[in-house]
Amino acid sequence: MKLSQFYYLIVRRLLPSSKLKSVSAGLVRRGINAVDWLPTLQPDNLHNEFRFINETKPFNPDSVDWVCDDQKKLWRYNQHYFDFLQWDCFSDELKAKLIDSWIDSCPMNQWISWDPYAVSLRIVNWVKYFDAFPAEREIPQRWLDSLLIQACWQAHNMEYQILANHLVKNAKALVFAGAFFDGERAENLLRLGCKVMLEQVREQFMHDGGHFERSHMYHLIVTEDYLDLLNLARKTNLSLSEPELAEIRVKAAHAVDYYTDLCAGDGELQMFNDSTFGITVDTATFLAYAARVMDNPVKPLSSDLTLINKAATGYYGYRHAGDSMLIDCGAVGPDYQPGHAHCDALSYDLCVNGQRVVVDSGNFTYEHLPIRYENRQTAGHNTVRVDGEEQSEVWERWRVGRRAYPIAAELIDQGDGKLSFVGSHDGYCRLPGSVVHERRVDIDVSGLWQISDHLTGRGEHLLESFVHLHPALAIVVESDSLVRIDSDAGPVARLQAESGIGIAIEDSAWCPEFGIKLDNKVLVMRTMAELPATIKYTITKL
Repeated sequence: MKLSQFYYLIVRRLLPSSKLKSVSAGLVRRGINAVDWLPTLQPDNLHNEFRFINETKPFNPDSVDWVCDDQKKLWRYNQHYFDFLQWDCFSDELKAKLIDSWIDSCPMNQWISWDPYAVSLRIVNWVKYFDAFPAEREIPQRWLDSLLIQACWQAHNMEYQILANHLVKNAKALVFAGAFFDGERAENLLRLGCKVMLEQVREQFMHDGGHFERSHMYHLIVTEDYLDLLNLARKTNLSLSEPELAEIRVKAAHAVDYYTDLCAGDGELQMFNDSTFGITVDTATFLAYAARVMDNPVKPLSSDLTLINKAATGYYGYRHAGDSMLIDCGAVGPDYQPGHAHCDALSYDLCVNGQRVVVDSGNFTYEHLPIRYENRQTAGHNTVRVDGEEQSEVWERWRVGRRAYPIAAELIDQGDGKLSFVGSHDGYCRLPGSVVHERRVDIDVSGLWQISDHLTGRGEHLLESFVHLHPALAIVVESDSLVRIDSDAGPVARLQAESGIGIAIEDSAWCPEFGIKLDNKVLVMRTMAELPATIKYTITKL
């Protein structure tokens, strides 16, 4: 952690959160008018029901439960984000009741409802909703007063102890509130929000365009935050100079291109680290929004061969005509905030003809439950485990102790549709014998993937290589070391283990969204071997 994080952590734990007296909103800037925001994910038709992270709970509009002790913490956070103000299935009358109910039921500093992250998202949702009101519709003064109080409270409770994507959300909320209101107080909010967002765009986006937490879901979320800032700047004067806005515009464009490059063969996000579907919009909707905001065409998804060589974030591979392979050989994230990291060094995902074949285990929950650890552990990824130990010491829900660092990584274009990746990490150097894992992947984009794992060091060790298959696929055993992978449409690929190692078929789970757990199978190649030793297998497209 940074020294500043220690300082703010102590302050937040020893001192109560700042409280504010009632304030008057004063004049409202009704001229934002940046109404063409990125569309919010719309749930199925709901009638007096909240649906978050795939769990539905009915509510009484006249007596809303804003505590919901029977729900998961992340569900409760979502309730206080107020994304439902953008839901078409909720009437304006119902939305008004929910705003009034929240103001009446959630006193300042109540846990979760006044968590800084929840406050940040709620401020933005309220501003977007209020700003879309027709000119003849008056915004109740108590709503405006509450919004301003939340924004001023947020300014005194920035998450400097956490940093990363949380701090961007805090700053974005101040920008939206400062742009929405008029007066000196609003200008102070706007200046602070713009200052922090400018600092963080420089800190959080790396030279290859990727977000430094190495989660494609959070990459999309934070990129949207900066696209929203640019959208706002088109209609509203912000506390940023033209060169500063230009710098953010370049960073955002680079981040959009990065996301496009890394999309899987099916055209959607990759699921490395804490990433899951159902939180961000689909790729086409996101790219369309980026093009509108930046007034410039964005790089489209191409069916031509696209090489992925992102050295800063550590992602390598390719996409071609519905096939894709993405290999992770980067750091787990920024050392001072690795909370969204998984043990996925040298893991990969494989897509064939637009069908996900080899998959990451996904992300079921942020709760303190066994499956949270299972999703993060080495065995939940398509890589090698040594002696049953983890590459990185993941614990609790967000913690990482000693962690794997990349030693080397390189993607080589051999020409004629042939690629080679070589990478290694030091996550097992702490084990007896100072074990190093090196992986070589030789690729023929016509449909051949040869994976060779070389373990160096000293002594005898248990080596296990995992290959997780999408739950829609079936396994046909052809021999102890050869399996065929079938979809409903027919054979997809064969996997052949080499070096005299057999293939065990074991049960696993794939978690494509929060709250969804699907049974799948994992192929395991397991051996006790004296180092140096090698595990090899080949996947052939059928």
